[in-house]
Amino acid sequence: MAVAGVVTASKGILVVVNNALLLQSQLQKAKRNKKSFEELATRVKDVAEVLETLTNQGVEENVVEKGLEIFERALESAEKLLQKYGCSNVFMHCVKAGGFGDRFARVNTQLNEAEQHLTLTLAVEQRQKQVDESKKKAEDEETRGPATLQKVLTDHKKRMQQRYGAVFEGLVQNNKKTPLNKIFTQLYITEGESEEVNRDHEIWQIEEAFRKQNKQHTAISINDIFKGEERHIRTVMTKGVAGVGKTVSVQKFILDWAEGLANDDVNFILCLPFRELNLLKDDEYSLRDLMFDFYEELGPLTNMLNFQEFKVVFILDGLDECRFPLDFQKSKHVSKIEEKTSLDILITNLLKGNLLQSALVWITSRPAAAGLVPSEHIDRCTEVRGFNDEQKIEYFKKKLGDDPHAEKIIAHVKTTRSLFIMCHIPVFCCIAATVMQRIMAEGNTEQIPTTLTEMYVLFLCTQLKMTNHKFVGNKMMDRKAFLEENKDGILKLAELAFRKLEGTDGSILFYEDDLRESGISLEHASVLCTEFFKVDRMMFQKRFYSFVHLSIQEFLAALHVFASFLKKDMEALKPFLEKRPKKVFLYLLLKSATAKALQSNNGHLDLFVRFLMGISLDSNQSFLQGLLPEPLDEDKEDNIKSMKLIVKHIDSLVLKDLSPERFINLINCLTELQDNSLHKELQLYLQYIKCPGTALKPAHCSALANMILLSEEPLEEFDLKRYNVGDEDRERLVPAVRWCKKARLAECKLSAYCGEIVASALQSEHSPLRVLNLEMSYLTLPGLNAVCSGLTTPHCKLQALSLAGCRCVSDFRLCVVLGKALQSISSHLTELDLSYNILCSDEDMRALASGLKNPGCKVGKLRLRKCSLTDHGCEMLASVLCLEPCCLRELDLRDNKLNDKGIELLSEAMKTPQCNLEKLRLAGCKLTESSWKCLMPVFLGELDLSESSLQLLELEQLSVALRSPDCRVNTLRLQQCFLKNGHCEVLALVLSSDGSHLRELDLGDNDLQDSGVELLSSGLKNSQCTLETLRLSFCGVTEKGCENLASALSANPSYLRELDLSYNHPGETGVQLLTEKKDDPDCKLETLNVDNNAECWMKSGLRKYSCELTLDTNTMNQQLYLSEGNRRVTCVFTEDDYPSHSERFANVEQVLATDGFSGRCYWEAECHASCVYLGMTYKDVERRGGHLGHNEKSWALRCDEIGWSTFSPVTAYHNNDMIMIESPGCTSSRVGVYLDWPTGTLSFYSVCSDTLTHLHTFHHRFTEPLYPGIGFISDFHSDNSVLLCEIE
Repeated sequence: MAVAGVVTASKGILVVVNNALLLQSQLQKAKRNKKSFEELATRVKDVAEVLETLTNQGVEENVVEKGLEIFERALESAEKLLQKYGCSNVFMHCVKAGGFGDRFARVNTQLNEAEQHLTLTLAVEQRQKQVDESKKKAEDEETRGPATLQKVLTDHKKRMQQRYGAVFEGLVQNNKKTPLNKIFTQLYITEGESEEVNRDHEIWQIEEAFRKQNKQHTAISINDIFKGEERHIRTVMTKGVAGVGKTVSVQKFILDWAEGLANDDVNFILCLPFRELNLLKDDEYSLRDLMFDFYEELGPLTNMLNFQEFKVVFILDGLDECRFPLDFQKSKHVSKIEEKTSLDILITNLLKGNLLQSALVWITSRPAAAGLVPSEHIDRCTEVRGFNDEQKIEYFKKKLGDDPHAEKIIAHVKTTRSLFIMCHIPVFCCIAATVMQRIMAEGNTEQIPTTLTEMYVLFLCTQLKMTNHKFVGNKMMDRKAFLEENKDGILKLAELAFRKLEGTDGSILFYEDDLRESGISLEHASVLCTEFFKVDRMMFQKRFYSFVHLSIQEFLAALHVFASFLKKDMEALKPFLEKRPKKVFLYLLLKSATAKALQSNNGHLDLFVRFLMGISLDSNQSFLQGLLPEPLDEDKEDNIKSMKLIVKHIDSLVLKDLSPERFINLINCLTELQDNSLHKELQLYLQYIKCPGTALKPAHCSALANMILLSEEPLEEFDLKRYNVGDEDRERLVPAVRWCKKARLAECKLSAYCGEIVASALQSEHSPLRVLNLEMSYLTLPGLNAVCSGLTTPHCKLQALSLAGCRCVSDFRLCVVLGKALQSISSHLTELDLSYNILCSDEDMRALASGLKNPGCKVGKLRLRKCSLTDHGCEMLASVLCLEPCCLRELDLRDNKLNDKGIELLSEAMKTPQCNLEKLRLAGCKLTESSWKCLMPVFLGELDLSESSLQLLELEQLSVALRSPDCRVNTLRLQQCFLKNGHCEVLALVLSSDGSHLRELDLGDNDLQDSGVELLSSGLKNSQCTLETLRLSFCGVTEKGCENLASALSANPSYLRELDLSYNHPGETGVQLLTEKKDDPDCKLETLNVDNNAECWMKSGLRKYSCELTLDTNTMNQQLYLSEGNRRVTCVFTEDDYPSHSERFANVEQVLATDGFSGRCYWEAECHASCVYLGMTYKDVERRGGHLGHNEKSWALRCDEIGWSTFSPVTAYHNNDMIMIESPGCTSSRVGVYLDWPTGTLSFYSVCSDTLTHLHTFHHRFTEPLYPGIGFISDFHSDNSVLLCEIE
């Protein structure tokens, strides 16, 4: 044991001795604290000699132990001195841990770091000497005042042009730089800060940034970041993911200033990168000294310059690389630029404005580190989003130049959506252009990459080929040969990449020592690393390296792990193995890596595992032959099985409740594995038709939204209600609005977050969204406010917006926000629906009118149905109608009880020549004869009174105005107005009136029967009648009615050109009669529609749509039972023992019909109950919830007390909202229910004999079949029943 210990110690001591001697040499060169360093050097040398002697003599282990203790005491002295010069590691902790071998190895590591810091110390001393000499020289020179200042400013600008005028395009080739102005493409920079959680590094942000627009989205130029119209902007924070172009933006800002192209009012721009400030973190500086040390050309101004008199811009680039604390709460106050202090206090006071308050400060950072500076010290927050689509193309054109394949390369990248999105990052654009250019030049078009892994594999090969030319001349090798030649170096670099990825220090930089420790030559490092070495700054003679982009690091890390798997290197695979098996199967490795990635909180392994999956493919392994070890034949078979198993495993993972980001990355992994099964499954969801009991999983929702966002063409229509999901999961789908032309989010509970997503879609310059329906949506007030604010942005191109029924409360003025949006000059809105909102306040209508009056407002259709409009509201609308110019063409005022004064105000506006109103909808407005007389002479256009229970008296009052010679109404629509013979007689008088301007009459869906048509025909026969179009669909017309119409055409053949008799029963004879008239050359009839004619349409009124219902016993509550051929359902106190069923109502006494309806249907029910609910519902209504109408999936009428009476309360319910209904004025126990699914109406009627009295109509865009339902509230004293009536 002693001998073994001595041998181990001997090997370690030899390394320590050699490094100790090197340290001694460095210590002797120190200038400051020279005596202490010399004493320490002597002690180190003595200890090294003792250790070497003891080792050579082969003494016992305890003797070596004693020698090591002496060495430890020497290091205690070294620690105290070296910490002053930046060596912050604690030596003693390292040397006292572990066995002999570990202890000596750690001592050796610390000695290496000590040597690095001492090298820096010597450089600092040398630089200090140069600075002192420069100061002395400046003091000795004769001060020439303004001439000296001007020369310094000129020299400073020249120096900045030299320093920032050219860049490495991510790839270092013979240290050649490219002029910045030659390749610079304007980046997409926006003002405002996202409220979403910031993530330090991940592919999520790259893909998100492609479609994400901030809620305060304002594009801003690089050179305008300090310009503010209403406030002084001192400090700007610019965020962006790694490689997005923050530093390049800084360089362009400096270069434009130095070349006199921008910001001429700025005297000095001083860039202080944090990665270089880190080297000074343990020293004290004044702000003045820091400026002069970084910019030696300012030396002549050392004693004469007062920076308060000049405009100075400080640029603190790379806050995320800062390695010293920034304590804004406890740092001491420093206000003089001559005062020396620690670097962290200096920077903190500069940012707080205590130091040089007149200066401007620009900070750049990756998102995760932006919070290091409190928001109160930031005046403007901007975000570099990289390239938008146009900028990507522009960059490719500049990068490719005159390449004959440029157009083909651009076309391919555009068609591969995932690659095109990644090109949002400028570095990736460079990678893609480099790879594609090489492929096209070699004519290997079959190698064009379609996945991310393929792109990076080709990039690696391309870089190696370029390096081969660089270091070997023009020697040509095949791919396998040069991969094999560079194998050791690349795999060592890959190992370093994995170590950094697994590390915990967060550092993205590494040094030459890291390369040496990994056995990597500078030749191989230059292949994939960028060197940040500034040769003109002698005080910073340290070389820093980083990978071109973090995605390169993750690709190489995956390459290292897969190569280790092929080499069966168990130690390298240890992070992925809980136990050390005899053999590691590829499936186990991929499964473990996937699990580890899923456990990551910030997704830092997402891209790594995606690359690992891709490299596992045989096709990519074949391409990397020479670099990767060749697997054994027996392993090849196992690997094939493993690939199939990992696909199944990922498929099983999607069934779990994963976060959206994790699920999307799994889909990306399958894409890398070239498995599209899940992708195809998600494609089916795009045509998803909701089925009862079928629901999308949360992860499916996220993936579906992601798929829509990544699709080549935007979705024509995105309807949120189509998908059977809960409110929380619905939020996962909402982001799809960013990539669709028409979005329907009606009747959905949407959070403030959803409102911001919708707002971001409205604000996006490239958003295809043109139609947005938020009807009856339950947006929170902040969410609704965000949507309305989104309309005000210049990029909003929305054409149609529905906010019907959004139920805005008093503390949120919808019209006030909308008014501001409409005042936007760039408004594209042409249709606006505000129906079912209470707009009775003067402020609301004044604000809305103000927006509509804006000359740039293009709203042509305005819907204000049931908005409780007052006379003042009519006055505001009138002020819009008579304005020059007025775009309003269609105005919907249905179900507003308008007074005579309001109509008079509107009529006066219609008299003006500026009014261009063409269509007016006034159903349910209860206008008086006086109002009609006032309106008819001035309104020229289409009057629509459809879908109202038009009383005979009302029509008579209207007819008086219609018969007036002054009446200018040319189209009258009375669809579904319950017209009878009396109404037809009145209309006949209108048709035969002298000078009538009526050209089109639509009476569809009224129970006119032949008798009504006969009365109408009497008017048509009159020579005064000039009607051109008559619509009588669903009017119960038979052969007799056709005879009357043919007779009318014979008597007055000169005007009627179109006759619609669809959905009637004219018979062959009736059709023949009218066809003969159509063929008669003397008759002007051109269009005759007799489609869909059948006897079933002859039932009176709505009864023509009657349907036979069968109640579903599987849904019936246990307190209900059926009788009378299952047509009567009775509610009793006792419970029947029905078999258990998932469809059965458990807590409410309800039952549904077996069949659902998605067309037109009508049914009647006789009620004998103290309280009953009649209505219709979606199939998947909650079985343990409330009554019909008390949720968002059902609509119902509640009838209290037996039968109808003057005092019987009637209420309508939907989503627990109650609507009181006036008594029908008759005694009846029968209720009629009429569904017109296509038009989105569900109506309830009181049925007395053959008369239907309208009670209430729900208006809704139904998304699935509706099932009739009956529910009770039992009084526990008497039986309550409902009978489904037979309709003849």
